[in-house]
Amino acid sequence: MKFLLFGSLASFLSAAMVAYLLFRYFGLSASMDAVPKTHGDVALFILTSVIAAPALETMLLAWLFSALVKARFGAMSAAVICVIAFAAAHAMREPYQMLVVLIPGAVFMLPFTRVGERGIKRCVLLSMGVHALHNAYAVVAFLVN
Repeated sequence: MKFLLFGSLASFLSAAMVAYLLFRYFGLSASMDAVPKTHGDVALFILTSVIAAPALETMLLAWLFSALVKARFGAMSAAVICVIAFAAAHAMREPYQMLVVLIPGAVFMLPFTRVGERGIKRCVLLSMGVHALHNAYAVVAFLVN
């Protein structure tokens, strides 16, 4: 349970810090395309960011992780490959986003490195929870701004 809270805070704060450094020192700016304009847009933004995206992304990463482990990669190697895939997927629109989500991706994959002790279902739920809380913090920060 501690990992759920501290993992989500660590992932969010690391992403915020990397984003700040990129914006401040490299002049990169965030895309405002996703800014919700109506109450319905806000509800959809929250639903997709906090529930749908973490669930779908975690299931895809769990599938990739399982496939890599079955292909004789170790749990740590499989987790590293998944983190890189996660970061690359988030960099499709803006390449610098890969740097922003690299540390959070690593935090989301930490439970999978102990899959033998915990079982895949518990790892998926823990990772999904950390990801959802991370995104909830980001949504609040985004909407407050």
